[in-house]
Amino acid sequence: MNQICRRGYAVQSNVYSAFLKEVSKNKYDIEFQDIDKTNALLKKNSIAYADLIGMDKGELCKILNVDGVISGDIRMSKPMSETSAVVLAVLVGASGTTNKTDVALTIHDKKDSKLLW
Repeated sequence: MNQICRRGYAVQSNVYSAFLKEVSKNKYDIEFQDIDKTNALLKKNSIAYADLIGMDKGELCKILNVDGVISGDIRMSKPMSETSAVVLAVLVGASGTTNKTDVALTIHDKKDSKLLW
């Protein structure tokens, strides 16, 4: 498994955990499918991680037997090398970010693949 897939599965796990915490606080009146079930259904249907990018979200909902899917885009950057961050800290007493991750999530519905959020 390549590094991108590992990161994708790590984000999947973290997002799922975050939603479960909110569910436990009664913030949602919906259920979130267990990610192990999701990944097993994808595997059963011969859908690899890399295939998900181009898939129709409504079709994915049908395969997973869910009303909607949460998907997203992950962008990772390294605005400053670790060496530069150390030099900056030594020279001016301030440190900068050496790694940055931006995540944008979307929700599409089963009925017509419409973007809901």
